[in-house]
Amino acid sequence: MRDPVVWATVLVCVVVALLQVAAHWFPWRVVPGAADAAGRLRRVWAYVYGTVTILLGMALWAGLWSLAGRGPCSPWVVVGGLALVIAAAGLGTLATYAVDAAAEARAVAMDYEELAERLEL
Repeated sequence: MRDPVVWATVLVCVVVALLQVAAHWFPWRVVPGAADAAGRLRRVWAYVYGTVTILLGMALWAGLWSLAGRGPCSPWVVVGGLALVIAAAGLGTLATYAVDAAAEARAVAMDYEELAERLEL
């Protein structure tokens, strides 16, 4: 595990995942025309953002590959790197939705408890 390219790949995947997390909770209402009525990033812009972060992740990975002194790589290595970056972006997105779902479930449970207490009185 002393291969710098392995650590560079992990770093790129973490950065891409964190960019997805940051975009999920970014206050898009402050950007004119970017948010829908619910305050979320419009779908087209969300897809553009996700694609750009994946492409930037691949460009960063390729740059780090080159800085590590590696020569040309196999197309399968590039496909594997792309798959890892895409998976990291997906995991970052899924993690934010899981946190949102857990927070919503907790809020509903607290509302239910409060309503139950009020009805007992």
